[in-house]
Amino acid sequence: MLLKTLGQLELEGTRFTRVKPMVLLAYLAIEGVKERRFLAELFWADASDSLNSLSRALSQLRKGAEGAIEADEHRVWTQVPADSKQFLTAIKSKNFELALETYEGAFLQGAHLLDWGLELEEWIYEKREELASFAQRALLEQAELHATRGNFDDAAELVERAYTLEGANPPEPEDLGRYFELLTAARHPLAAKIKEEAESFGIKLRLKADEAQTRLQSTFIGRETERARLESLTTGQIAWIKAPSGMGKTSLLKSLNGTYLAGRSGLPYATLEPLLGESLEHNEELMLRELASLEGRFLFDPWEWMDQESQDLLKRLADLRPKSTIIIASQEEPGLKIDVQIDLRPLSQEALMPFENAWALTEGLPILVGAYLRNEPLESALETRLNSLGDISETLYLALTLLEEPNLALVRRALHLKANEMASAIELLSTNGLIDLSGKVKARQAAQDYLEKHPLQLSELAIQLARQLKGLDAFPLYERSSLFWEEDDLPQVQEAYITWANELLRRGFPQRASETLADAPQSDEVRYLRARALERAGLFKESLEELENLTGTPDIQALKGALYWRLGQPDRAKMLSENALDGEMEARAEAFNTLGHLARSEGNFLEAANLARRSAALWKSLGRNTRWADALNSLAVAMALAGEESQEPFSDALKAAGENLLMQARIIANQGMINEREGKFSDAKQAYQTSAELAEKAGGIETSALAWNNLGVLHHKQKQKEQAQMAYDKALLLAQQAGERRLLGMFMANLAELNEDIAAWNEALHILETSGHSEEAKQYRMDLPEDHPFKLHSNGSN
Repeated sequence: MLLKTLGQLELEGTRFTRVKPMVLLAYLAIEGVKERRFLAELFWADASDSLNSLSRALSQLRKGAEGAIEADEHRVWTQVPADSKQFLTAIKSKNFELALETYEGAFLQGAHLLDWGLELEEWIYEKREELASFAQRALLEQAELHATRGNFDDAAELVERAYTLEGANPPEPEDLGRYFELLTAARHPLAAKIKEEAESFGIKLRLKADEAQTRLQSTFIGRETERARLESLTTGQIAWIKAPSGMGKTSLLKSLNGTYLAGRSGLPYATLEPLLGESLEHNEELMLRELASLEGRFLFDPWEWMDQESQDLLKRLADLRPKSTIIIASQEEPGLKIDVQIDLRPLSQEALMPFENAWALTEGLPILVGAYLRNEPLESALETRLNSLGDISETLYLALTLLEEPNLALVRRALHLKANEMASAIELLSTNGLIDLSGKVKARQAAQDYLEKHPLQLSELAIQLARQLKGLDAFPLYERSSLFWEEDDLPQVQEAYITWANELLRRGFPQRASETLADAPQSDEVRYLRARALERAGLFKESLEELENLTGTPDIQALKGALYWRLGQPDRAKMLSENALDGEMEARAEAFNTLGHLARSEGNFLEAANLARRSAALWKSLGRNTRWADALNSLAVAMALAGEESQEPFSDALKAAGENLLMQARIIANQGMINEREGKFSDAKQAYQTSAELAEKAGGIETSALAWNNLGVLHHKQKQKEQAQMAYDKALLLAQQAGERRLLGMFMANLAELNEDIAAWNEALHILETSGHSEEAKQYRMDLPEDHPFKLHSNGSN
């Protein structure tokens, strides 16, 4: 008698056909003995007398299927074998071939009743999904087995069955890589669908058929030299493979022909029992003679797990020159007389060359290589390895991972390790191939991925290290450890954030500098620097808001003066800038720069050039190359507008800008402006395109806006309306974000001309006039031809 529940519902060997009693049998076969009342309430929840309904079902089973059901006064059970139970047993024992033979379809497929009851129905659906999920797993395992043997078409057929298996849920996102690899190896069309599905989860799968085939068949790689040496051993020789855990000892042993014997503790001679047979019952001398007479190759793994009696007998055997070859794996030094010792190290880069990125990601650590080839997360494999090394070694390894350059002395101070603890941990990590003697971490990317998944551990390590560092070196660690900042840390944290932000400003990334400072512990110094960064990024309104509650020092007055000029309030800008001239060199340099801009807006180009020279001289004396370049940029523009030679000042400005992308963008945009005035439209267009690209990289809104506007003007002049509209729209959006009324007026005027909207054009000029840029509005009207009401105007400089 067999209860079939997979793909059908049948009590084989009987004529019994009642559905609900057979479902009751299936439930008992899987779940075991149950109380009568529990079963009655589960199966007949809505019956007026559920216990009586259960009794009738039991009576039906006794009459129609004798021996199928057993019960006493309180409990019910069955001893009838069920295919679903057999399937689960096969899965548990990893006999996937038998499991698939047993699984003929979805659990209780076709079994439908109107009075199931909600709880019973839920159990059926959950069990159906569970069994189908196990079947999917078995299909994938068998597919991978076929693939390792090169039977890729057979493997793909099994994968397709897994994907379309009735009753199963869709594959989990983390399993899609396995499906894709197996299908790609067979060039199966379903691979494309799997790839598309993975992309919907943000998972990118890229693998060619030959790469997939190589990976699937590579269950053992990179130990050809060691394997050849072991295969060459002659009768009577004993070899010892020494390596830390995770270095591939077991894989090497299992790749050899021979009898593999796992080390077993507990009963005496437990490890040798499979070889000793009946002689196990006799004395040690007889057992020794029995072992010495055996022929073949015996592979013991590992020595330290073997029972003491087996170890002692093998030690005696080593002196007798047995008829067999013996190979023992261990993490320890040889425990008996041997002929050959092989010390395993990480796999070589050459051995991993056939596998793309394998060396870069694993640095040859076998436990990681295996995970890579199986398409499993490397950080999970690394975690397994680290957990076996102990807390001190794990912490040391992860702390070193957080440093760009190894510094063992610093880490020891940060972790408060004693000399002997440090030395022991270094030796252990080095022996296991996880660091070199300088402390450089191997497989650092996997270690970083592990830390990202353990944020508290990451933060705690980061703060310990940060406290030993200053400035630029400390910032990345303080940034990752904000959860552990304490009151005493805040001055050092502020210093690190300020140093980092200044470096971002120096390199031309003001937007990133302002974002960094937003996360810093706040102080007047931090707020002032953030306002400076916002001003450099073109976010003038936000910069002014940041300065709102700060004391009006000359430095702050100078910055406010620059901001009010940008925001179209020239009178306030002039007053604040003139007041700032009473300050130190930095405040005066800023003030002269703003006053130069104001002079240029009023058409006083020679005065603007003189003020720019004074600003440039001060910035150069302060060693502030970026600001020096900015002042030289203003000087070049003023000279060009005054009709003077400007190429040399532009060249000087670019040299001073160095690697500052935003400053480069501003200077190149102004060169484009001069090219445009001279009629060199092709050169101007190239300059604006380059400026827009650099400004976008650096996060400079104002400069990006000007570059887009001027590019729009060029398209406009070339009668390319669609391209001009797109460029003007982009420029207008950026001007709105910056709150820059001068730019807003300019861009509106150009867009109005493009769309032949005279009302919008007049409104744009009104914005320029009321924001203190009347000279530019006047220029628009003065240049107005008699036969056309509009004038293209792109002379916006930085």
